[in-house]
Amino acid sequence: MNIKLGDRIKRIRLSKGLNQSQFGESFEPAAARSIVSRWESGKSVPNAKRLRKIAELGGISVSELLNGSIDELIDSTADYLYSVYSQNFDENSMPKTDGVKSLIHKINTHEDTSTYEDQDFVSALSIILTIDNDEYVEDSVNLNIKRGIAYCASEVKRKLNGWGPSDFSRSRILFHFQSAADDHIYGYTPDNHGLLMAARDGINTTILQLQEIANAFGDPDLKKLPKGIDKNFYKELERIFNGASDKITTLFSKYE
Repeated sequence: MNIKLGDRIKRIRLSKGLNQSQFGESFEPAAARSIVSRWESGKSVPNAKRLRKIAELGGISVSELLNGSIDELIDSTADYLYSVYSQNFDENSMPKTDGVKSLIHKINTHEDTSTYEDQDFVSALSIILTIDNDEYVEDSVNLNIKRGIAYCASEVKRKLNGWGPSDFSRSRILFHFQSAADDHIYGYTPDNHGLLMAARDGINTTILQLQEIANAFGDPDLKKLPKGIDKNFYKELERIFNGASDKITTLFSKYE
């Protein structure tokens, strides 16, 4: 059954002010009223030639006819994610089968999962695991997953606003869901706090890189620096970046 495609075909027919028999006459050869009825009920799918004609009548691409708008594709991906969760996890967010448990272990330990037949399923599990480790809400594991998926969907819609569905598949949309979930867990939200976290992380990464260079072949406590590094130069750099972190925090407090 392809009910959503059927609904889109019906909307196009109605927008033209045609009944099912008249709509069927738009094709060469004509499609009987009963065939159009089966399309609209989702019981059958038009062939490629007829799909192109229906898309042309609706002023949309074949991809949009099949998958809907970009927002519909994102919503259907969110539905898919929640169905994966509800079918494969219990009320305590524990995997229901040994197969799913084994696959989760591989994802968590960064083992190769590229040979797994259903890569969308692998991606969905990874997204669910990321959401489950975050705190979208505190009162319910099930509600946490629902809210997390809804949050990711809204972020992906914001990010892909203006794009056409022909540029995307469910697999690509799942990639963007994972990015949104990762950004949330690391605090990279589209607000001032997200900017603060991104700036802090950038500075902390730089400080760690300075320490790694200074520690090359030297003492972990940085009591003895390599000959090629001037101790005062190193300490001045560290002071500058630590000071920048304090300044960013002060700046953020002005805009909270």
